Amino acid sequence: MLVKFQELHPGVHFDLHVSDAVVDMVEMQMDLAIRVQKPRGAQFVFRKLCTNDLVWCASPKYLAAHAIPRKPKDLNKHVLLTLSVYNECRVGARGPRTKDMLKNNPILCESGAVLTELALQGGGIALRSRWDVKRYFENGSLVPVLEKFPVDAFGEVYAVTPHSRFLTRRVRMFLDFLVSECRQLER
Repeated sequence: MLVKFQELHPGVHFDLHVSDAVVDMVEMQMDLAIRVQKPRGAQFVFRKLCTNDLVWCASPKYLAAHAIPRKPKDLNKHVLLTLSVYNECRVGARGPRTKDMLKNNPILCESGAVLTELALQGGGIALRSRWDVKRYFENGSLVPVLEKFPVDAFGEVYAVTPHSRFLTRRVRMFLDFLVSECRQLER
């Protein structure tokens, strides 16, 4: 989305800070943050971008070499690529928690981008945010697995700005752009 926005507005410059840690936006002089969390803190304004729906997915290469899971318990026979923050998410309405299926996983990783790349290379079945892998579903690089057994959503994705009566034009334009693009992702 950042590249698309820059194509539309080449005069807007970005200084990206990428981290899983929640940083002090005011101290770091940040205009906007993207966070997956429940809104809290009167000093911030939260704008929902999308629901963080999770989906199991794998490459066609991986699925050709392994039995395709038909039920959540079948995942026990596979290499699962998932973030530890998803451990309490249930697979199916009353199914097992993700952590209950992580028996003998040879790969532990806390980077979603790396887990997606591992899945693309045929390294296992990944639990990823649907919005993050949608483009791979569209081009066939990844396919969803166990769609009849949806995984609990992992919160909402928000754009966060420091509480202020005035947002610069460039920040407001980018924020409106993000909201519009995320609506497209959820379709």
